[in-house]
Amino acid sequence: MRPMLVVVADSSTARFYRLPGDSRRLRLLEVLHNPAARAPEHALVSSRQGRVYSRADGHPQALDAHRSAKRLAAERFAGSVAKRIGGRCAALKNEDVVLVAGGRMLGLLDRRLPRAAQHRLVATMPRDLSHLTEAALTREILPLRGAPAAQA
Repeated sequence: MRPMLVVVADSSTARFYRLPGDSRRLRLLEVLHNPAARAPEHALVSSRQGRVYSRADGHPQALDAHRSAKRLAAERFAGSVAKRIGGRCAALKNEDVVLVAGGRMLGLLDRRLPRAAQHRLVATMPRDLSHLTEAALTREILPLRGAPAAQA
């Protein structure tokens, strides 16, 4: 069996595991952290919303960018995780990839995944399993080893 790169992510942490072809035990390779995911919204922006005065009544109104700073931080983090996955796929030619993340994070990762990694993607799990121990995570991942290339 081919070795697998298993990426378990949420908005604040991404853990990279390797499941060797002849083993039934995950090995932790690397952990990426996104401190912005735990920070309050006001700590992520440099200034207040823009202000304009209404022509009709002269009262100030706030201009909002319609994009939350937390969401922008999550998108940047997903981009860095996807880039790291692409780098591993380029370095190791025979690894399959499994993505495990909650629905929103999985969508962000999937959109930013490099083409080389997309071709190696054998399964995705739209579940937030980032809180599980390695043993519990192994029990969830092992059935995917023989699964066809589809969503688990």
